Amino acid sequence: MFERTLEECSAVVFIENGLHEVLTCPSVGVDFSIVYRGDHRYNYTDARAAISVLDDALRRCAKKFYKRIRAQRMSFVLAFGPEMEARVGPPPTPR
Repeated sequence: MFERTLEECSAVVFIENGLHEVLTCPSVGVDFSIVYRGDHRYNYTDARAAISVLDDALRRCAKKFYKRIRAQRMSFVLAFGPEMEARVGPPPTPR
């Protein structure tokens, strides 16, 4: 019927304050310009950028933060559905 490409989609993703603090601390070092605190509408391009930044954070974060950051990454992926999941692949494994 009415089909939209993934690039035309947008979704609202919530990032809690505590997790935002973890993501932006110097040891994890997520870029402030991509990750917003609270509810924010992300388009496809912004979501892909956020997922790649979160993947980078997963590769170098402390083990105690891995599950929380992975859950946040998956909230971006699942907000855009199975096609996004197929494009970005599984999250990186902990170090």
